Amino acid sequence: MQFLFILAFGLTLSAADAGCYTLANERRLLASSVEGPTWSPDGSELAYVVIDGESTSIGIMNVETGEARSFSAGFVRDSEPTWAPDGSRLGFIRRVGARSRLHVGLRDGTEIQEVPGGPISSWDLNPDWSPTGSQVAMSSTRLGDSGIIVVDVDTGESRRWSDDSDGLSGPRWSTDGARIAASRSDATVGKLYVLSGPHDLRLVAQNDGGFEGIRWIDSRELLYVYLRRSLRRPAVLDLDSGDICEAGPEWDGSRSHIDVSPDRSRVAFVGSRGDEFRGLWIADFSPVPSVVVGSSWGSLKRDHQPQAQLWTAP
Repeated sequence: MQFLFILAFGLTLSAADAGCYTLANERRLLASSVEGPTWSPDGSELAYVVIDGESTSIGIMNVETGEARSFSAGFVRDSEPTWAPDGSRLGFIRRVGARSRLHVGLRDGTEIQEVPGGPISSWDLNPDWSPTGSQVAMSSTRLGDSGIIVVDVDTGESRRWSDDSDGLSGPRWSTDGARIAASRSDATVGKLYVLSGPHDLRLVAQNDGGFEGIRWIDSRELLYVYLRRSLRRPAVLDLDSGDICEAGPEWDGSRSHIDVSPDRSRVAFVGSRGDEFRGLWIADFSPVPSVVVGSSWGSLKRDHQPQAQLWTAP
C-alpha cells in the first residue's frame, strides 16, 4: 500500500492517517465560543478565553470535574492567558481602548495589576511565561519597534531577546527556558524561527499556511497549527532532522489554538467537527511509528521559492 504526500513551501502534508503523533479519545469540555486554551503547570486545569460578541474574558476549568469559574468577569477585553511556572498566578493581555497591556493576577482572579514599563502608547501581545522564573516573553513596542521582548513581571524591567526580532510574533519558551520559538508572515509565506540569544536567530521552517499557536513538546519538537484546504491542522516539526508530519487522524473540521499538557499525554484545542458547534476539546496525545513524509529544509535550500513535489512512501 502506498501513501501520497505533497511538499509545498517546505511544509509536508501527509495522508489522512499518517503522522508522528496521534490524537485519540477526543472529547468536548465546553460547547461555546472560546480560544487560547492553556494548561496549568500541574495539568489539572485549563485557562481559556470566552468570546461573547465583541467581549472577551478569561475562564478556568478543572479538566477532570468540568467545573468552570471566571477569572476576569466584568472586563470586556481580556485574552491570551499564560500561567506562572508554579501555577500561583496568571498573566494575560487586557485591552482598554486602543491599549493592550500585560496584566498579572492570582489564579483566583484577585490582585490583578498591570505590569509597568514602556511609554503609555506602547502595546503588548502574545505573552508566554518562562518555565524557569518571573519573566514573560511577548511581542511588544515597549522598547520601540515591534519585536520580542522579555519583561520581569515583578519589576517591569524589559529587554530585547534578540537584535533581529522585529516583526516576529507568538513567542513561546522552550521547555528548559533557553530558547524561544516565534513566527513571521508576509503576504505569501509564513516562517518559523528559533531564537537562542541576542545574535542567534535560526529559520527552521516555512510554508504557505502560517504557524499558529506554536508549542514546544520537548526540547526537540514543536507543535503548531497551519492552514490547509481552508481548515486548520496540527503538525509537528523535528528540529534535529527538519522532518514535519501531521498529528492525525484528520478531522472533518478544524483544530486550532492547540496546547500540550505538561506531561505531554494530552492536548487541548479549539475545534469544530461536522455540524458540531465550536468548542473546547481535549484529546489523548501520543507518539506513533510514522513514515517520514518530507523535510522543512526543502524550500530553504532553494532560496525560499515556492516548490511543489510529490512524495511516495512504501
